[in-house]
Amino acid sequence: MAESKIIGALEMGTTKVAVLIAEVIDTYRLNIIGSAVVPSEGIKKGRIYDAKKANRCVHMAITDAEKSAGVNLKTVYMTVTGSDIQGERQVGKAQISHMAKVVTEYDVNRAQEEAKRRQLPDGRVYVQFMRNPFEVDGVRVDEPYSVKGNELQANYWAVHADEVLLKRQIEIVNSFMVKVDEVFLAGLASGRVVATDDEKEKGIVVLDIGGGSTDYAVYSDGYVLRTGVIDVGGDHITNDLSLAFRIPWENAEQIKIEQAKAVIREDETDEMVWMRGDLSIGDRKISRRTIQKVVHARLEELFQVVKHDIDPILSEYKLSGSVVLTGGTSRLTAIEALAHQTLKMPVRMGRNPDWVIPELQGPEMSSVIGLLQFAFSDVSGDLPEQPRQRSLFSRFSGLLHR
Repeated sequence: MAESKIIGALEMGTTKVAVLIAEVIDTYRLNIIGSAVVPSEGIKKGRIYDAKKANRCVHMAITDAEKSAGVNLKTVYMTVTGSDIQGERQVGKAQISHMAKVVTEYDVNRAQEEAKRRQLPDGRVYVQFMRNPFEVDGVRVDEPYSVKGNELQANYWAVHADEVLLKRQIEIVNSFMVKVDEVFLAGLASGRVVATDDEKEKGIVVLDIGGGSTDYAVYSDGYVLRTGVIDVGGDHITNDLSLAFRIPWENAEQIKIEQAKAVIREDETDEMVWMRGDLSIGDRKISRRTIQKVVHARLEELFQVVKHDIDPILSEYKLSGSVVLTGGTSRLTAIEALAHQTLKMPVRMGRNPDWVIPELQGPEMSSVIGLLQFAFSDVSGDLPEQPRQRSLFSRFSGLLHR
């Protein structure tokens, strides 16, 4: 009889809280058996600003997902995002000790330990270490064992977070008797499902544009070379429209969803569209062209910031890859064209795996689906695409007792 294991994934975003529950059968089959998506409250840009509201919506999402699955969650994988998330390259070096000057496991361990030894400032905690290619005497190698040389260098992209902010998120989950097993950057979770292995080898930028922030991850040769979080998302567009037309947030959000377009076409006539369209008191017409100008300006600014962030790593590694867009804001009409125009790279829209049910195929679900994939890799014994520091939760759980 097939044995099964239950795994869970949780995303606490600005717009939504999403929970997926899946069953792993015989370590090689993954089946989503429960899901819940509820409007987010008390959470913005990866920060808990109202613990009571955040507790309520996270509890609702977990409870609804458990009811739909018919099981109780014990552990989850969780995404993190926000401007407090920072990444940096960390290097460790070791002189090759073998008499024949060939790299051994002893040398690799020393170089890796040296790379991870850097102490963070007070109030910061490591989230992930992502191994980059090694170097032997300045020459990049994927696997250094038995390579001849004098000096071995281990390279990592290290990600760390604000200790207090991370603690607050973990405490909310723990309060429902659910343990956070692992934490992943939202952009990496999305990259797990929307970018192919071939694209990660050739070079690709995964851009997850959410409600409150935008996460990116740069891949090449199968490695994560850089990650980042920009505090601009779909809610900023809504806010811009609200201010530009002096209309309530809810109306601005409706206009964004129904009328917004990222690219302004000069041949389009300047139609007037109804603010609400229900002919109620106070309803009025507004300029479609002005809507596009507001949306275009904000998104162009976002892509320019992304370009500024990623250009150095693209130049260093001589990458001429492409960009894949995901996240709820990637639904906006013509956003692909504007991204291509601004980033000067081929751009395509991300797509979730075919095995995912239609109700979960939207781009806003990519990161939480990616979390399930990471959890599945761990349960099945298939290592994730990037080596990462283990026992993450043992360190996180220590935060809760300080």
